[in-house]
Amino acid sequence: MAKRIAAATVDALGPHDLAAVVHTGTGTAQNFTRNRPLLLSAVQSPFMGGREGDEWATSTPRDRWLPPLSADSPVAAGDCPSGNCTLETLTRIAESLRDLPRRKSLIFIGTTIALQRKERPELNRLREQLFRALDVANLTVYPIDVKGLESLALDTTYKGSRPDPRTYVSVTAQSLIRQGDFKSIADRTGGRAIVNANDPDVIVPDIFRESGSYYTLGFVAASMDNRYHDIKVQVNRRDVSIHSRKSHYAGATERPPALENRGAPSDLIAAISSQWPRGDLPLNVSVAAFADPSGSKSIAALTVRLPATGTLAALAVAFDTIGSAVNSYWQTLDASAVLPPGAHSEFEVLFRLPLDPGRYGIRAAIRDGNGRIGSVYTDVDVPNFAKAPVSLSGVIVDAAPPTPSGPERTFDELLPFLPTARREFDATSEVRAFTRVHQGGINALEPVRVSTKVQDTSGRTVFERGRTLAVADFTARAADVFLNLPGGTFAPGEYLLTIEATLRTSTARRDVRFEVR
Repeated sequence: MAKRIAAATVDALGPHDLAAVVHTGTGTAQNFTRNRPLLLSAVQSPFMGGREGDEWATSTPRDRWLPPLSADSPVAAGDCPSGNCTLETLTRIAESLRDLPRRKSLIFIGTTIALQRKERPELNRLREQLFRALDVANLTVYPIDVKGLESLALDTTYKGSRPDPRTYVSVTAQSLIRQGDFKSIADRTGGRAIVNANDPDVIVPDIFRESGSYYTLGFVAASMDNRYHDIKVQVNRRDVSIHSRKSHYAGATERPPALENRGAPSDLIAAISSQWPRGDLPLNVSVAAFADPSGSKSIAALTVRLPATGTLAALAVAFDTIGSAVNSYWQTLDASAVLPPGAHSEFEVLFRLPLDPGRYGIRAAIRDGNGRIGSVYTDVDVPNFAKAPVSLSGVIVDAAPPTPSGPERTFDELLPFLPTARREFDATSEVRAFTRVHQGGINALEPVRVSTKVQDTSGRTVFERGRTLAVADFTARAADVFLNLPGGTFAPGEYLLTIEATLRTSTARRDVRFEVR
């Protein structure tokens, strides 16, 4: 049910909405993106919830609630072994979104948000921290209960012998408290709670319709007394339902801690430590994963494009799906050494990050010679080139004239030409693309069918080409594929380049978006 609701949320996103997937326990996270396949992949991946989720799926209404939930059960403790994960995770999310001046909604999908329990006085502190963070971030919360319809009537809940009334009263009280927590956090933030619904996923589009029309009202607090204050919003219109924040704290929460120092300059670390990229220095990024014939790990070939001046300081960090930094590299280089004198040209900084197979979030930050700092975030999927029946490296592109870049020799013996993060081309540009096809395992090599097509924004195919790679085309179980997109082929507009490699029933695919001006 949780995955159904999350998938429905992804489907309801608008074309310009950004979304992220976060777990209160362990699971595959996904940073903010418009890429729906990435979001759905994180939703469908295995994750660890409270044990109660498995117990519920195989239980009956009678044994589901007997004996009453103990204070240290995963449900009563907040759906995580430590008992605090849910409130702490929601607080971190709110803190990361505090400086984003736009509509923000958090859809909580689960069974419990433990806001107050007699046997757990520490929840009071965690609850107050959460409420303060939600107030400062102006974050609307829509909690959705995955348990479905719960009847509190004795005869419908228990079939067969009647339970001890004292047990029933305890169970009923806990159910009301649990649902009350959902409603409390929704009322506090101007959202609404969805409880007692057997098909809550069909209600998700209503949430987006409600949050699609909104007003932001601001006021100057009389004092920053760090105290609780009520908020009341009224309108002089008929047939209008108002959902707004009910209160706020006249004081801010502390900012979340920055990424630990890994030897890089602290200002670059700060630029990649927030939830959102820093835009003082405009950056474009491209990343493509390639198997390294000389090493055990694959290589993420990262290119960051910027209007360069003077000496640059650049940092790149790769994070795994649970947010751990698994590799990083920082460097300084003089862009003026390769640019024509007095030129105000663009420059591309190259990074080579060794990575194991898997999905990673890549963050890069650069400081230019004038002290401006920018950061940019992207994702990369590193295939298991050695084991997958057929796989594709990333796709790199280039166009004449080439953009000055550095450091030199970053991708020697790995790529046939230097990649560019440029994705806007003139109508007359000669654009070339490159990818590498791999056959993993130890079976005998076979021919592989490679198809290439370019589609416009209406889905119409404007360019198509196919070829079959023979066994003789493969060296060390890899074959290079080059594609030239001749100038004058495409009218101005946006396009999607798709490359697919097929071996029997296995298919690998890569997509690249580009624009013709």
